[in-house]
Amino acid sequence: MGIEADDVSRIARVLIAGESINVSAQIQEFSSKAAYLVRHEEAPNVGCAKTTVLPMAGLNGGTLNLTTNPYEFTLGGIDFCALSGQTVSDLRRLSNIQSACQLMELMLTWQHVAPTCPDTVDGFPLHDRDPFSIERYPHVMIAGNQPKPEVVVHVGSGNRKCTLIAIPRFARSQLVAILNLRTFEVDWKQFSI
Repeated sequence: MGIEADDVSRIARVLIAGESINVSAQIQEFSSKAAYLVRHEEAPNVGCAKTTVLPMAGLNGGTLNLTTNPYEFTLGGIDFCALSGQTVSDLRRLSNIQSACQLMELMLTWQHVAPTCPDTVDGFPLHDRDPFSIERYPHVMIAGNQPKPEVVVHVGSGNRKCTLIAIPRFARSQLVAILNLRTFEVDWKQFSI
């Protein structure tokens, strides 16, 4: 199963959650087709492909937007918080919780996406603000590079809902998540390698 042409026409944005260096030819083909229709964004992570990797491929500045990690954005009135995943993985390493979505629920409760930074996850100290504080409660929170696919609807204080999506590392799973912006349902697509 893969992504068909009619699927591509309905996609508003492609977010690559770091560690994308081992991307298959099939996902590269999809990305090249989708590049004409949607904006691509890449959140950096350890091991990401950058322009210093040989052979150097040109980056299409018109469709590829290199973002921060964490990355907050709004699409169609829906607030997103996207993480490449190392803060979730580090929290898993330091706790007995294995579920990425349970760890993201804790992050929402604590209102902080990098609770172990700078102790066990490197980070830049800023004297005037904490870039990892959750100031705006997201409708959707995504963590890439997780051990398995997960989706949970978290209900926080004041009945605020957040759809939590844990996406496995593509190089291992060949899975992509497609979020329906009307229903918040996630459709998992498998690429054959």
